[in-house]
Amino acid sequence: MQAALDMGSADRDAPDGRADGGRRKISLRSDRVLIERSIEGIAMHVGVPSASYVGVALSLELSESGARQYTVTLAHRDCDLSVLLHQGNDVSATLEWKQWARYFSLPRLVEQHDGTFERVGDQLGAIELGQAAPGRRRGGWIARRRPRFLMRRRIGKQISACSRFVGEREIISYE
Repeated sequence: MQAALDMGSADRDAPDGRADGGRRKISLRSDRVLIERSIEGIAMHVGVPSASYVGVALSLELSESGARQYTVTLAHRDCDLSVLLHQGNDVSATLEWKQWARYFSLPRLVEQHDGTFERVGDQLGAIELGQAAPGRRRGGWIARRRPRFLMRRRIGKQISACSRFVGEREIISYE
């Protein structure tokens, strides 16, 4: 997973029951998935945008001995286009699940017993976090700007308070 995040893409071989030789080559990028395989001698190259995938699914299988098998899959409505991302028997699969969901910018899903997927949200206590609020409109500087017709007027000067003489009786007049 780290190699895919560092390089920007990851190439891998995966099992494919319908393909010649039972294998297919998968190239993963954050914006698309390229699947290369041949069926009955016909080479196919299928490019699928990552936005068309339903999400990154985590499934748990219990064996008869009680061992747990975690599987992280890039889930698509068409099961032939689904891609196996990680398979393991340790809890680090949940970390892979979160990282792949972040890498593809897709929701995290949990596979139920009947094969359906349930979306898992980022939860903080009992509060489920939604999408981030849209950005504010740029141009707040124009609200602080003085309107053009007021730019022609001069800003007034503060007049100092007049001095009052209290208790004087002399009145001077020039006439």
